[in-house]
Amino acid sequence: MGVRIDDNLNWKDHTHQISLKVSKSLGILTRVKNVFHTDVLRTLYFTLIQPYFYYCTILWGGASKFALSRLIVLQKRALRIITHSNYRAHTFPLFLQTNILPLSHIHTFQLSIFMYKSGYNILPLSCVYTIKSKNCRFNFRKKRNFVDSYFHTNMRKNHVAIAGPWNSLPEYIRTSCSFSIFRCRILTYLGYYFIILVSKIIRSLKYLLLYNAFFKNWISTS
Repeated sequence: MGVRIDDNLNWKDHTHQISLKVSKSLGILTRVKNVFHTDVLRTLYFTLIQPYFYYCTILWGGASKFALSRLIVLQKRALRIITHSNYRAHTFPLFLQTNILPLSHIHTFQLSIFMYKSGYNILPLSCVYTIKSKNCRFNFRKKRNFVDSYFHTNMRKNHVAIAGPWNSLPEYIRTSCSFSIFRCRILTYLGYYFIILVSKIIRSLKYLLLYNAFFKNWISTS
């Protein structure tokens, strides 16, 4: 494991090193995919690949799309291997089938856990002052919210105080009475949010295709 920090803090070196390690693990999955069932391949994914995606994702998960693109491609390739799908198969149903979070949602998951621990004072002392909670004398709904921070650079934008999704989470998640309950709720929420997000994208594409077809017919008839 470990984290590689470069001078520009763009995490390109770190994501490159992770992609090399994940590629080796994908080679193992490829060799045994015709031997084992999907459940066994999924267990191998959690053992050989997922730890690289979860380790310190709170630091490098907010990197640029270019820096993360290789890892996203490798994760999708792993899903196609696990499910014995075609190499061009859409990965949205595969994420749902295997109950695996996309890389972007893993980052959100890690941020949410960090902010939950910060709000309930169960972080190590070295991390206590990373983000600030809103001081409130009364038991309002937003008592557990954090102070909204501002940024002027992309580097600052990826800070946990800004990238963290806490204030936008539903109240029943933020007020979970234990960490285990919170963890289950946030995982369920992220899976449901992923479905809603992709369905909106598909709906937008359908409208775009209908608009293009109408525009072409209008040009041909005019």
